[in-house]
Amino acid sequence: MPEEPSKPPIGATGATGATGAAASASGSVPVGEVTKRAARNVAAASIAELVGKAGTFLFVVIGARALSKSDFGAFSFALAAATLLAAIPQWGFDSIIVRDGSQDPDQLPQLVAEAWVWRLGLSVPVVVGAGIFGALTNRDAAASVAFVLVVLAVVIDTLSQTWRSAAVARQDYRGVAIAKVTQRIATAMLGAGAAWLGLELLGFSSAFLIGSVIGTLGSFLAVRALHVRAAFGRVTRQGLARMGRSSALIGLDGVFAIAVLRLDAVLLGWMKGDSAVAVYAVSTRLLETVLFLAWAVVSGLMPVMSAPGATWRVRLAIQRGMTVVAAVYVPFMVVMIVAGGQVVGLLFGARYEGPSTDVVAWLAPAPLFIAFGNLASSALVARYRAGLVVGGSVAAFVVNLGLNVALIPVLGPTGSAIATTAAYLVEGIVLFVMCSRVIGAPRVDQALAVPAVAGAAMALAMVITPGGLIAQLVTGGLVFGLGWLGLSRRFAPEGVAVVMSFLRRAPTDMTVPSTVDDV
Repeated sequence: MPEEPSKPPIGATGATGATGAAASASGSVPVGEVTKRAARNVAAASIAELVGKAGTFLFVVIGARALSKSDFGAFSFALAAATLLAAIPQWGFDSIIVRDGSQDPDQLPQLVAEAWVWRLGLSVPVVVGAGIFGALTNRDAAASVAFVLVVLAVVIDTLSQTWRSAAVARQDYRGVAIAKVTQRIATAMLGAGAAWLGLELLGFSSAFLIGSVIGTLGSFLAVRALHVRAAFGRVTRQGLARMGRSSALIGLDGVFAIAVLRLDAVLLGWMKGDSAVAVYAVSTRLLETVLFLAWAVVSGLMPVMSAPGATWRVRLAIQRGMTVVAAVYVPFMVVMIVAGGQVVGLLFGARYEGPSTDVVAWLAPAPLFIAFGNLASSALVARYRAGLVVGGSVAAFVVNLGLNVALIPVLGPTGSAIATTAAYLVEGIVLFVMCSRVIGAPRVDQALAVPAVAGAAMALAMVITPGGLIAQLVTGGLVFGLGWLGLSRRFAPEGVAVVMSFLRRAPTDMTVPSTVDDV
C-alpha cells in the first residue's frame, strides 16, 4: 500500500475558486459531501434503530413484568445461547457485501446470492443443534420448545441481515429501516397479546419468532424496491469459495465478538440459575438499547471507509464517529453509575432494582468501548486487515471467559458485568494499537475530552439534586447538554459541526478545522 501524504493536496478538498482559497487560508473546510451522504444514512438508521429499540425494549419490559422471574430468565438464557449459535450462519458475510458491493455495485446481486447460499447451508445444523442443546440444558418440555423457537427466530433474523447489508452497500437504508421498525413494533404487540392471554413462556417465544418472520419479509420487499436481486444464477463453486475465504477472518472475529456479548449470560445461567440471568438480562437490556447508535454510525461510515482513497479518510471517519457516540454514551454512563438501579426498578419492576444496581454501574462504560471497537474493526476490515481484528476479539474473549469463570461464583451477575466491561476495554486497546499501525492513531482523545468534562459536571449535578430520579435526570441532562455545547463551541467547534451533520438531513453551513473535506 503506498504511503499516504501527510496532508492531502489542496485539490483533494473539493473546494474551488474563492471558496477553495478561503478554506485553504483559514485551515477550515466544510463537512464534505461524503460525510453528508453518510450522515443521511446514519440518521435514517439511527431513527429506525431508536424506534425499533423502543419496540424491543417494550417487549422485554412486558416479559420481565408478565413472566415469572424464572420464565423470564429462561427466555433470556435462550436468547443469549441462540445468539451464540447464530454466529455461525451470520459469519462475516455482511461485511463482505458492504465492502465489495460498495466498491463494485454490479457485483452486489451475486454477493447477496452467495451469502444466502452460505447462510441457508449453515442454518440447518444450527437449528438441529439447538433442539439437542435445548433438550440437554432445560428442565422441562416447555423451556426446551421455547429454546428452539428463539433460536429459529434469531437465525431467521440473521438471514434477513443479508438484505439489510445490501441496502447499506447501496447507501440507501430507508426501506429496510422501516421494515426493521415494523418488525420490532409487531413483536412488542404480539408479546403484549401473549401476556394478556396468559400464554406464558411459549406464547412469548412464539411472538418473538413471528416478529422475525415479519422483519425478513419487509427487508426483502425494501431491497427489491432498490432493484437489488439475489442472482442465484451467477453462483458458482469458485464464487462461494471466494466468499468463504474472504469472510473467514471476519466471521471468526464475529464469533468471538458475539461470545463476549452473550457468553456471560450462558455461563451465569449454568452457574447461578435462571433468576440470576433475569437480573443480568434487564441490566444488559439498558446497555443493548443504546447500542443502536454505535451500529448506525458504523453503517453510515463503512462505505466511506471502504471507498478507494488515502488512509487519512478512514482515520478521520473514526474520529468523527467517536465524536457522535461520545456525546450520547458519556451521559448514559453517568446515569447508569449514579442512578442505574433506580432506572431498572422504574422500567422493569421493583424486584430488579436492588440486585441490578451494581450490575448496571459496572456495565456503564461498555457502550463507549464497544462503539470504538466497532469503528476500529470496520476501519481495519475496510483496509483488508481483518486478521488484525481477530486479535482484538480473541483478547476480549479470553479476558471475558477468564473473569466470568473467576467472578460469577463469588459475585453472580455483578461478576459478569465486570467481565464484560473489562473485555471490551481490552479489545479497544488492542484495536487502537492495530489501527495506529495501519492508518495512524485516531485522535479519540479529542472526541472524548469535552464529553468527559461535561459528564463530570452532570454527575455532580445529579448527586446534589433533590426530588428523586426524574429531577436528577432532567437536571443532569440539562447540565450535560449546555456544558457540552458551550465547551465544544469554545474548544472543539468541529465537534458541533460533525454532530449536527449526523443529526440534520440538510447540509450544515458550519465549517470544520481539518485537512479533509470529503469525509
